[in-house]
Amino acid sequence: MKPLLHLPIETPSSLNLYTQDVERLVKERNWDKLNQVPVCIDQHQILRAHFGQNRWDCSPYASDKGSDKNQREFDFSYLVDSPNLLLEAKLIAYGWLYEQGHCFGQKCKLSTLTSRFNIGLKRALVSLKNNGANSFSELNNHDIWQKFEIDLQNESLSKRTLELAFTALQAVERLNPWLPFQLTLPSINYRQLAKKLADQEKLEHKQSLAIPQALVNVLYGQAVSYVEKAWPHREKLAQLERDLQSNYDIGRAAVDYKLAIGRWKWLYDVEGRLNSKKYVEEINKATPRSQSEIITQHLRGTGLLPNHNVDGNWLFTWRANLQAACFICCGAFSGMRVSELFELHEDSFRTYTINGQLFHSVSAATHKLAAGRKKEEWLTSPIVEKAISLAISLSACAREQLVKLAAHSNDPGQVDKLMETSSNLWLSQAQRKNLPILISRAKWNDRLKNFAKSIGAIVDEKALSECRQLNPRNGGAIEDKVKLGEPWPFLTHQFRRTFACFAVRNGLGHPISAYSDEVEHLFRLNMNT
Repeated sequence: MKPLLHLPIETPSSLNLYTQDVERLVKERNWDKLNQVPVCIDQHQILRAHFGQNRWDCSPYASDKGSDKNQREFDFSYLVDSPNLLLEAKLIAYGWLYEQGHCFGQKCKLSTLTSRFNIGLKRALVSLKNNGANSFSELNNHDIWQKFEIDLQNESLSKRTLELAFTALQAVERLNPWLPFQLTLPSINYRQLAKKLADQEKLEHKQSLAIPQALVNVLYGQAVSYVEKAWPHREKLAQLERDLQSNYDIGRAAVDYKLAIGRWKWLYDVEGRLNSKKYVEEINKATPRSQSEIITQHLRGTGLLPNHNVDGNWLFTWRANLQAACFICCGAFSGMRVSELFELHEDSFRTYTINGQLFHSVSAATHKLAAGRKKEEWLTSPIVEKAISLAISLSACAREQLVKLAAHSNDPGQVDKLMETSSNLWLSQAQRKNLPILISRAKWNDRLKNFAKSIGAIVDEKALSECRQLNPRNGGAIEDKVKLGEPWPFLTHQFRRTFACFAVRNGLGHPISAYSDEVEHLFRLNMNT
C-alpha cells in the first residue's frame, strides 16, 4: 500500500508499505500482529510508526517545514482507557492514510489529515468517551448524537471549528465500505447545524488582520533598522555564538567527568535522577570565562551593546528580536506565506536586469497551490538580501552542531532530519545543553508579539480606527485581539494581508487578485513563464 499523500521530493515514488491485511487481523482479533503493522516507513525503509503506538509520528510524510508536532503526528493517547474507541480511532486514521484520504480522490498533505483527526474528529471521540460510548457507531443512536450536539454547544466553539468537526465525521462515513463498523450520519445540513450550535459571537471567520499604516511604519521600520545595524557585524555575531557554545562545552565536559568517576554523586536525588537545575549551575561555574566577558569582547565597538551590563539572558532576548527582524523583513517585503518563508535558503536572493530595470527576487518553494512542493520566486526588496545573510550568520553555530551530530549518527533517518533542520534559516537554542531546533510556526507568532511589545508598537485611537477600515469583515477579530493602549497582536499571516492592502492602495493590483490565494501573479515573479 502507498500513502495517499503528496510525499516530500526526497521520498522515492516507489516507497510502499508492505502491510498485513488490517481488516482480516481485526476480524480475527489478532491484536499482536495488528499492533505490529507499519504505519510510516521512511525513505530508508526504516519503521517510524506502527499500529500499536498511541502516537503515530508520520514526519517522513510531511512535505512542508516548520509545522507543529500535532500536524505531523496522530495522537490517540487520550483514548488509552477506552480500548475499543482507541482501536476504531486508529482504523480511521489508517484508512485516511491508505484507503481514502481526500473526498475528491486527490492527494492531500499530511497536515490535512492530522488536523482533521487531532482537531476535528477529536471532539466526537472525546464526547463518545465522556458519555460512556464504546464504539464510534453509537453516534448512529439518536440519544448519543443529541448528547454530542450538547457537548459541542457547551464548548462555545466557532462556526468554523464546528464545521471542521462535522467534515471529519463525513470523512469517517466515506470509509464505511472499508471499516469494520458503520457510521450513518443524520441527513441534515451541517453548515446550518454548525451555525446553530456555535457561539453566536463566533459565527464569522476571524481573518488575519491587515496592519494599520502607522504601526507598519513602527514594526517594519524597526525591523529594517535592526537588520541594517547588525548586518555589518554578522560574522562577529556568528563567532560569538561559537565561542559561547565552546565555553559551555568545556564546562560541561568538566562536570560530566566528575559525574562519570563518581565524585559528584550529590547531583543525583534519592531515586538516581540528575538534578538538571544544579547540573546547569555547576556547568556555568566550571566554564573558563563568563558569558558577559565573551559577549562584551565580541560586540565592543559595534554599537550593538546596550548601556547596561549584559549577560546570557540579555543576549537571548536581543538575539530573538534580531532574528524576528530578519523574519519580518523576509515576510513583509515579499508577500510569502509562513510555510514559504521556511523554504528560504542561503542562495534564495537574486537580482535581475530586465529592459534596463533592476528587479530583486527570492526563490523558495510553495505548497499551498502546488501538487506537492513546487519551486517559485517572489519579487522583493533589497533589504531581504541582508536579512537572509544575517539570519544565516545567527544560525551558523546551531547549523554546525546539527551537521556534526549528523556526521556521527548511524541512523539515516535521524541524519536526514538533522540535515533538513540544519538547512533552515530559523533555528533556536534556548539552552546550550539542548540541541538547536527549528522555530515552529506557532512559536513565530509568540516571537512576533514579543517583538511588537519590545519596540513599543502600541495601538492608539488612530490605529484602531484605521484597523476597522482595513478589516471590515474581521468577524470580531478586532474586538477580541486588538486592545487600545496595548501592543499590536502581531501574527505571521498579517504579512500577506498587509502586503495585499499596500498593493491595492498604491494601484499595484485589483482587490480580487490581491486578496485571492488562487491568483498571485501580482506578487510573484514566476521564472517558468
